[in-house]
Amino acid sequence: MGLLPAGRYLDFYLKVGGDYYKLTVAGNYYTNQSQNGFRWDAGAGVQARFGRVGVRLEYERLPAGMTNSLEYVSLAVILSTR
Repeated sequence: MGLLPAGRYLDFYLKVGGDYYKLTVAGNYYTNQSQNGFRWDAGAGVQARFGRVGVRLEYERLPAGMTNSLEYVSLAVILSTR
């Protein structure tokens, strides 16, 4: 993970990592299939801090299935008690 401070209240970050997976599909409608391997995961985001309150917007792509990937965007509001 790399963090780039962009001011007093704003940060940008990038995440890159590896993922080893093993997938087996079996059933009545499909022929038995099995696959394993290594894939790269990646994500990016921005976060802002205002005193005890923080807001984070994040995008991430994760491998899922034989050929597909899972992509999502999340928004989080964080309240610090300290």
